[in-house]
Amino acid sequence: MDTESRLVLVSGARIDNRLELFDLLDVAHSERGHTPDGALILKDYQKWGPDCCDRLLGDWGFALLDPRRRTLCLARDHHGNTSLYYHQNRHFVAFASSIKSLLNVSEVPRRPDELHLAIPGGVAGVRLTDILRRR
Repeated sequence: MDTESRLVLVSGARIDNRLELFDLLDVAHSERGHTPDGALILKDYQKWGPDCCDRLLGDWGFALLDPRRRTLCLARDHHGNTSLYYHQNRHFVAFASSIKSLLNVSEVPRRPDELHLAIPGGVAGVRLTDILRRR
């Protein structure tokens, strides 16, 4: 959590272009050796907002709550190496890095959404949580 901006971040990340990001974000050389990847993602988001993902290279996934914008940003690396599953309904959003964890939330349905499955080509590249019936 960044106390000044009130941003809250949960991440699993290995950022491969740290040196490039340090330069783009004007991170002091004295801070670079001990700046964790999560802190780098926070700085990236603070500068570029949701477009920050365009600059991240590596295996990463994160959830970032921005209370000032009233948004929750869920993102994962462009190659899909890091899993990110979610379920959303009118009352809440749940997310996890494994389907097993997400399905431990009692409000997340465990039945396939048959309508979604019936759409031609609708399943290509779709995660299991995308085809679960929404309440």
